Amino acid sequence: VRHLKRQRDKLELIVKERTIEIQEKNVVLENQKEELQEHISTKDRFFSIIAHDLRSPLGSVMGLVDLLHENIRKFDTDRIEQFINLLKESTHRSYGLLENLLEWSRMQTGKINYNPKHFDLEELFMKTINLLKQNAKSKNINLSIVLPEPIIIFADNYMLDTVVRNMLWNAIKFTHKGGEIKLKGEILDGVVYITISDNGIGIEQKNLEKLLKITESFTTEGTDNEKGSGLGLLLCKDYIEMHGGELEIKSEIGVGSDFIVKIPIVNK
Repeated sequence: VRHLKRQRDKLELIVKERTIEIQEKNVVLENQKEELQEHISTKDRFFSIIAHDLRSPLGSVMGLVDLLHENIRKFDTDRIEQFINLLKESTHRSYGLLENLLEWSRMQTGKINYNPKHFDLEELFMKTINLLKQNAKSKNINLSIVLPEPIIIFADNYMLDTVVRNMLWNAIKFTHKGGEIKLKGEILDGVVYITISDNGIGIEQKNLEKLLKITESFTTEGTDNEKGSGLGLLLCKDYIEMHGGELEIKSEIGVGSDFIVKIPIVNK
């Protein structure tokens, strides 16, 4: 009887160990499945952006160039200027999208170097405003900086420049003509808060989470029919997380949006 009991106990132990082993393998397989699905979604998103979002503005450029080439001697100066402005808009949009695509590719292959240093946040704000002031001017949008005190931030200047530029461009895109956008900076409890605040069209609550997921495809035309791929915000999120920080979005339809970057004063 004792021998049978020992055999039974041994079998039960083997079954228990095998069950645990199978459960652990199932967890690993499930994680691998999720990772594979994310990689597939990333690949599909890339192809979608290249096939549609990049092809569209480049197609517009080609069409405008062909039209100008065929009618350059027929159009008056005002008409030519109108076409040149459209070409400028399309090429800038294409370049911005291509730049984000290349940066995103480098992120995915681990070829982005994190090089933090100390720099003045106000200087970064001014640089970004100077870069996009013509976009804001075309919609008569007022840009302002709100800094209660000078802030010297320790971060990767290139990455943070990309973050602020993308978020300011989004704010301009979704703000009505005559609107207002504020670039704010403050330090609270050892964290630097960088907020791009606008009084634009806002985002529905159900769509807020979609903005930061590669598996979701969510883009909206701007108030002046501006196009976008949604890739810029995903890039911003990755850059912010490399600083040990986080991105928070607050928005209300018809009131506006706050894109808040939180970066610890002492980060990795």
